[in-house]
Amino acid sequence: MSLDLDAELCADFPLLYSARYASTRDTLSHVGIETGDGWFDIIYELSAELEKFIEKLPSEERNNYYAVMVKEKIGLLNFHMGKVTEEMRSLISEAEGKSASTCEECEQPGKLRGGRWLKTLCEAHAVNR
Repeated sequence: MSLDLDAELCADFPLLYSARYASTRDTLSHVGIETGDGWFDIIYELSAELEKFIEKLPSEERNNYYAVMVKEKIGLLNFHMGKVTEEMRSLISEAEGKSASTCEECEQPGKLRGGRWLKTLCEAHAVNR
């Protein structure tokens, strides 16, 4: 994901991405969000919902609920947190499902495409690959 979009997520959802700059956790701190820009809206919507859940938690519990890894894996969004509730798990699963029909590069409708590596792409990006 572009650095600007990555920074926007961190700025807009400080609780979810609280560990981003913490060197004491095995988190996104060194890598960032490893997806194409086409999934930005999916990740943004998911992050907004997760942030709401974290805000409702008792303050002493919030530090346990943070994004650990956000990347593409086997052509789909892969979103991991330090700790999740069942509601959070459901939201994450839904977002990961949306990625299966959204081009990772441009956000247009796409599908999982095979080959040596799997990627979810629209027709135009599949041809250029």
